[in-house]
Amino acid sequence: VAAVRSYTPRPYPGQMDLFVTADAWHRSNRWKAFAGSLREHRLEDFEVNDLLLGPNVSILAASLQGRLNQLQTADGANLAQAVG
Repeated sequence: VAAVRSYTPRPYPGQMDLFVTADAWHRSNRWKAFAGSLREHRLEDFEVNDLLLGPNVSILAASLQGRLNQLQTADGANLAQAVG
């Protein structure tokens, strides 16, 4: 908790994936100023602790895995184009 409270975000020029929960501090408008581009994944039926510590962790895991799969598919297509 102390790390979260003392964290100061800095601009990131790349794409940021934000998994948005019901927590007020987690709203995407608070992060848009720091991202080159922002992709939102809405998990607003849950608070972050419910997804990290509770029985709903599988919902967060599935959302993360889905995004990783999308990125791997895109990277594979980009690699195939570069080689081809």
